[in-house]
Amino acid sequence: PEKTTILDSVTITGGNANCDDPYWVCAGVYGGGIFVEDTSPEDGILVLKNVNVTENYSESSGGGICVAKSQLYAINTTIDSNSSGGKGGGIHNWAGDTILVNCVIANNSAVFSGGGISNPFDTIRIYNSTIVNNTTGRYGGGAYLSDVALVYNSIFADNTAAELHPTLYIFGYEVVVRNTFIDEGENIHGVTHGVDGNIVGTPSTPIDPYFTD
Repeated sequence: PEKTTILDSVTITGGNANCDDPYWVCAGVYGGGIFVEDTSPEDGILVLKNVNVTENYSESSGGGICVAKSQLYAINTTIDSNSSGGKGGGIHNWAGDTILVNCVIANNSAVFSGGGISNPFDTIRIYNSTIVNNTTGRYGGGAYLSDVALVYNSIFADNTAAELHPTLYIFGYEVVVRNTFIDEGENIHGVTHGVDGNIVGTPSTPIDPYFTD
């Protein structure tokens, strides 16, 4: 039977997933705020509703949240100001299934890739969400999306990367982006300004999202 955990209207903050082992053998280096893991993607489900995941740290991956062999469904949730020493400052989805609806992924950082979101394996779906002001030391400041990723009606803006693709790095078998705003997204695989309802700027001519306070 499915095992479902629901968190509603809470704040997850101050988590610190670190480990003295230099090879990161222990599981404690993943998911500074939340680490959700089970033996099968069909068995474990974590539901976040109106949750704030903020100011957590992971020595490896998933500063805010790490999803491993499980499912995460987040709605109206903010993942803000988290950091990781590896991938996925906000969220790291590894061999799991993650769905984000009406979420804000902001001000997160990762040393390696996916300042806001890292999806190296399995499936992530992003709907009506804002990914903004995230940063990474290598590539994919807003998000690093591989394997299967679906992005609809979302905004990527003001993200940075030290090496490649400050906003969105796509390297996947099935990555679909529709009706999405990207302030500067030159050479993003499969994403073109004016196609599939996407609005895409370039580094030389970025497009202002005109956020308001």
